[in-house]
Amino acid sequence: WVWIIPLGALIAYRGKELLIDLWLDEIVLRFVLRRKTLDTQSALGGMRDHS
Repeated sequence: WVWIIPLGALIAYRGKELLIDLWLDEIVLRFVLRRKTLDTQSALGGMRDHS
């Protein structure tokens, strides 16, 4: 019984850490992807302007 509570707290803590990590990763990924699409769009727009 003594181990159940700390173990549950540890799992909850690790789970929260994992969720925060995943959340941050998603934000970074979205930011990077948005930057990439913006760069691609501006590159395509630039190519269109030259022709």
